[in-house]
Amino acid sequence: FEDSLNDLLEAFSQLQIPLTWTGGAPNLEPRASIRPTDPAFVIAGGPEGGRLEQLRWGFPGPRGPIINFRTEGRSFGRGRCLVPVSGFYEFTGEKAPKSKWLFQ
Repeated sequence: FEDSLNDLLEAFSQLQIPLTWTGGAPNLEPRASIRPTDPAFVIAGGPEGGRLEQLRWGFPGPRGPIINFRTEGRSFGRGRCLVPVSGFYEFTGEKAPKSKWLFQ
């Protein structure tokens, strides 16, 4: 669900925040979903504005990536980032197959 690069540049331009990246213009191809450990683009803050980077989805954990993380009583080891998406899924139900809900 990633937004196009032009959409991101327009939004950041309206906010008067520069958006940069390394190398040539990144390909923010539309995708149906981003799953744990998939590479995905994020926008990290820096002294010069926003920086578009591709990272692996999930927080590093002792037994593999952590994808559901409650912040109550916890802290992040490093800074936060913005994940440019047009929607996300939540699953409900006690047993498989769970119901899949798209939030946009």
